[in-house]
Amino acid sequence: MAEKYIDTPDTVKTVIPPEYQIHAKVFSEKEAERFPPSREWDHRIPLKKDAPDSINAKLFSLPQPGHNAIQTWVQKMLDKDFIQQSNSRYGHSTFTVPKKDGTFWIVQDFRPVNKYMEKDVTPLPSIQEAIEGLGDKTLFSKYDIQEGYNNIQIVPEDCWKVAFKTHMGLFKPKVMLFGLQGAPGTFSRMIAVNVAPMYKEFPEN
Repeated sequence: MAEKYIDTPDTVKTVIPPEYQIHAKVFSEKEAERFPPSREWDHRIPLKKDAPDSINAKLFSLPQPGHNAIQTWVQKMLDKDFIQQSNSRYGHSTFTVPKKDGTFWIVQDFRPVNKYMEKDVTPLPSIQEAIEGLGDKTLFSKYDIQEGYNNIQIVPEDCWKVAFKTHMGLFKPKVMLFGLQGAPGTFSRMIAVNVAPMYKEFPEN
């Protein structure tokens, strides 16, 4: 089982193999908390002409554990500058989904605005092709991107379109959140740019 990396000098020596310690920063939780820079794949939210002037979704009443989880999550996102208070005319619902370990997923219901977004037709990677491409390979590796979607900015002029409600107020995200139509395509473009050098070096792999 993989060990969780914690940002201390000792874990660099004990958890990360020596040949990879020069890349310790990519395992860092502190690095994952920094606000992402603006890049070519920043997420855009183009709306259709028939999009409504306002979206006023329901503010759910939640049990105390869910209420507390949202409060903790909102404060964490504010501290990282991933969200900010808003006066947007769009406001989407926020609720919680329990996990097996007793914690909660924090979920925004973006369905009201998703149906008015122009479709992103970026093709997503084929899992079947990826499996078939493994062929007779015997050495494998994988990587997991911490805070995946949060590594991508939403262009500032579009943030208001996906504002969400909580008992703490109305907030707009400055980074991409799960549940947005087009988010998988944006994430796929980011990955394509970042792995392009590997494809050039190992075209048959």
